[in-house]
Amino acid sequence: MCILVVLLFLIGSIIWPLSLLQNNLIEKKTLNKSLICCMGLFIAAIAGILAQAGSFEANNISPLALLGITLFNTTVVLNDGIVWCARLLYQTIYKNK
Repeated sequence: MCILVVLLFLIGSIIWPLSLLQNNLIEKKTLNKSLICCMGLFIAAIAGILAQAGSFEANNISPLALLGITLFNTTVVLNDGIVWCARLLYQTIYKNK
């Protein structure tokens, strides 16, 4: 199960920078382009949440590893998955009118 979560995170992390290579992403934002761009971050955030939940369920995990995965998820889930996507979608919906 752990390997699947890591693979899911890696897939999401690879999809995101590749989705930024879309033509005219910044100049001509559309909702479809923005959602495709956010999809990789959503996948990575879900994998981070699953890793956090799995680490709390494990019996033999060190407190340092729990701290590390919690700090990692602060970046992956809060900063990337929520804030960056919300900002991009807000700019797409309200700034293009």
